Amino acid sequence: MSKKTIYARFPNKDALLVAVVEDLVGGAREAVLNGMTAMADPPAQVLTRFGMQIARDWTAPRVVAIYRLIVSEVGRFPRLAEIFTTTMEMMRSTLTTYLREQADAGTLAIIDPDAGGAVPRRLCGRRTPTMLTAEWSSARHGSWRGAALNP
Repeated sequence: MSKKTIYARFPNKDALLVAVVEDLVGGAREAVLNGMTAMADPPAQVLTRFGMQIARDWTAPRVVAIYRLIVSEVGRFPRLAEIFTTTMEMMRSTLTTYLREQADAGTLAIIDPDAGGAVPRRLCGRRTPTMLTAEWSSARHGSWRGAALNP
């Protein structure tokens, strides 16, 4: 594909970067959410499949690289934070809805489906959503970027 073809579709490098991240994050998100497609299976199987998919995907080098890219570039591209938080919200919502439905059906004894649905967000770290959407100062960005890139 030539530069001319790429820039006919994307007005600049910034738009291209955001589109690439959206596509990559969308693929990772769909892989995780597809783990819950067979929701008629017993809850233990559905939740295990969901958790294993998260564990596989979130530790894959490609996904780790996307996360690092988002963290390092979010100061210049706030849209990257929106992509990340939207993805996390979709996963939280899907899991919360499933847990609530199972609790209502009596197949799971869960007191707070909302807390259970927040597990994926907690897995990526308590500070991540805040660090991606907070006011940015050079010092704050540097310390959070360092923590994210050098765990």
